[in-house]
Amino acid sequence: MNWEEFETAFKELQERKLALMRDKNADYAGRADVFANFRGIAAATLQTPEQTFLHFMACKIVRLANLFKSGEAPANESIQDSAIDLANYADLLAVFISAHKCK
Repeated sequence: MNWEEFETAFKELQERKLALMRDKNADYAGRADVFANFRGIAAATLQTPEQTFLHFMACKIVRLANLFKSGEAPANESIQDSAIDLANYADLLAVFISAHKCK
């Protein structure tokens, strides 16, 4: 893959990630507080919101590792969808950190 092909694919991926983030936000949190579900889960599990982000990222990493190890096609969410979810959780964490001036 040359740079131009990569750049095109990367831009398409970013659009897909944002669309997925927008759709999931509507289901989980809503427009008033995009982090509401992470705060709620953090409170329910006696964790910080940051730990909650890491928990979801760890779940996706373990899922991906299991799928790669088994070599079998997943029954539900595709491998690419899991990778996109993992990236979106990392992006959400980065925005959360920035918004809350965490160091």
